Amino acid sequence: MIRLLFFFLIVAGFAAGAVWLSDQPGSLSLNWSGYEIRITLLGAVIVAVIGFSILYAVLRLIGVAVRAPANAAKSMRLHRREKGLEALSGGLIAVSSGHVKLADKLSAKARKLMPGEPMTLLLQAQAAQLKGDAKAAGQVYRAMLEGEKTQTLGLHGLFNEARRMGDNQVAMVIAERAVDVEPDSPWATPALMDLQAAEGDWIAAGQSLERKKRYKLIDKAGGRRQQAVLLTAQAMETEDQTPESALDMALKAHKLAPDLVPAAVIAGRLLSGKGRIAKAAKVLEKTWKQCPHPDIADIYAHMKLGDKPQARLKRVRFLVHNNPDHLEAGLALANAAIGAQDWKLARSALEPHLGEATRRVCSAMAEIEDGEFGDKGRVREWLSRALRAKADPMWIADGVASPVWAPVSPVTGKLDAFVWKVPPASLPGPERDEDGEIDLNPEPEGTDGAEAARLPGPKDEAPEPGKDGEHAEDAKVIEAEPAEPAKPAEPPKTSEPAPRQEASEPARKKAETTQYTGRVDVVLPQPDDPGPPGDDVEMPGQPGYRLYS
Repeated sequence: MIRLLFFFLIVAGFAAGAVWLSDQPGSLSLNWSGYEIRITLLGAVIVAVIGFSILYAVLRLIGVAVRAPANAAKSMRLHRREKGLEALSGGLIAVSSGHVKLADKLSAKARKLMPGEPMTLLLQAQAAQLKGDAKAAGQVYRAMLEGEKTQTLGLHGLFNEARRMGDNQVAMVIAERAVDVEPDSPWATPALMDLQAAEGDWIAAGQSLERKKRYKLIDKAGGRRQQAVLLTAQAMETEDQTPESALDMALKAHKLAPDLVPAAVIAGRLLSGKGRIAKAAKVLEKTWKQCPHPDIADIYAHMKLGDKPQARLKRVRFLVHNNPDHLEAGLALANAAIGAQDWKLARSALEPHLGEATRRVCSAMAEIEDGEFGDKGRVREWLSRALRAKADPMWIADGVASPVWAPVSPVTGKLDAFVWKVPPASLPGPERDEDGEIDLNPEPEGTDGAEAARLPGPKDEAPEPGKDGEHAEDAKVIEAEPAEPAKPAEPPKTSEPAPRQEASEPARKKAETTQYTGRVDVVLPQPDDPGPPGDDVEMPGQPGYRLYS
C-alpha cells in the first residue's frame, strides 16, 4: 500500500512539473548547418530524458557484455561447488553407513569438483580408514598439516591412527604438538594427560590437568577428582620409600575426594602406623559414610596392633553404625564377630543379606556354621551355595574386572576409570537344561520346591559328594583358602589316621598388602559350563577382594 502511494506521488509530481513547464513562455532554438530547430521548453526536457535513458541502456549493455565471461565462469564454479557439496554430503553419509565403494567414489568426485577444500581431505581420510588403508589415511592427514585451518584436524587424525596401532609414544608426540598448536583444543590436552598417566608420569599428567583447568576443559568437580587420583597414584608409588610424602599426598587426595577409597586406605594405614589413631579413624569414617568398602573396614579394625578380637569387634561396631544397612557393613561386622567367636552376632549381621547372598556372605555363613555348631553338612551346603551365588563387587574398568584398584584403565589408559561394582558378566544367568533350553522354573539342586522356598536357610542334610565340584571353576575369581570337604563313607581302616579337619580352622586370613605396579591382573568372567564334577570344593576366602590388609 505504501509503495502504491509512493508511486502515485511520483507520477503526480512529474505531471505537475510537465504542466508547469508547458505554462512557461519561451522556447529553445538550434542553428546548425543552415538549419534552425525550435522546440518548446517541455519538449526539450522530454528529449533530454529520452536521450539519457538511451545512453544508460547502451552503457549497461556494454557492461554486461564485458562481464559476461566472468559471470559465466562464476556460475560454473557455483554449479561445481553445489555438485561438490552434494558429493561431500553423500560421501560422509556413506562413511557413516559403512558403504566403502560409494564413499570412495563420492570422495574422488568431491575432490575433483572442489579441489583444495579441507572437508574433501577429511572425507578422503575417512574413506581410506573405512577401506582399512591406514597408509593412505596417514598420507591425507599429513597433507592436512600443511594448511593452517586443517593442521589441528590432521594432528587429530594422526593421533587416532597412532592409538589404533598401539604406538603410544608416537601418539604422545602428536598430542604434544597439537597442544602447542592449539592449547585450548578440547581433545589434545585430555588425550595427552591420559597418555602421561598411562605411562606413570604423574607429574606431567598433573601439569596437563592444570592446563585443562586453565582453559576450562573440565569442570571444578571433575578437576578435583582427577587431581585426587593423581595424588593417590603418587602416594601408592612412594609409600615404601618416602612414607611422609606419601601420607601428605594421600591426605590431600582425601580432602579433594573423600569418596576415593584408595586414598583413605593409604592415609588410614600410614596414620595408624604412626600411632595417630584418632586421625586415621576420622579419615576412614568419612570415606565409609560415602562409600563403604571392605578395605576400609579391614584397616579400621586393625588400626591398633595387638588388639584383642573383642576390641576389634567393638571398633567395627562403631564404624558400621554410620551405614548399618549396607552389605559391606554386615560383612565387616560379621567378620569381626567371627574373630571374636560371637556367633550369634555374626549370624544376625548377615541375616538381612541372606535373601540375595553373595559369595562372601555364603562363605561367612559356612564359617559361622562350622565355628558355632561344627555341622559339616551345613558347612558344605553353604560352600556349594557360594559357588552358585552372584559375585561380590570388584574394581571394573572398560570391561576388565580386577581385585585391586589402579589409577588408569589397563585397556584405554583413561584416568580414574575403575569403579567398585558387581561385574556384569559374573551375575548368575538363567539355567538351561541338557538341550540348551532355558528352564523357566529352576530349583536348587538336591531340593524340592518346598525346600527351595525355605532358602536362604541351608538344608540340614549334606549334599551328594559328586555335586560339590560342579561350579569349582567359578571359585577362581574368589580369593580362597582350601578346606577339606566331607568325604563319602568308606570302610574304616585302622592303619590310616583320621582325615585332618581343616574346615574347623578359621578360613579368614589377612590379605597381603597389594601395591599398584602399573599392571592389572584381568579376572575374566567364568563360563556357564562349570566343567566336570569333582569331589573337592574350594572354600572362598572370607575377606573377599581386598586392596590392602
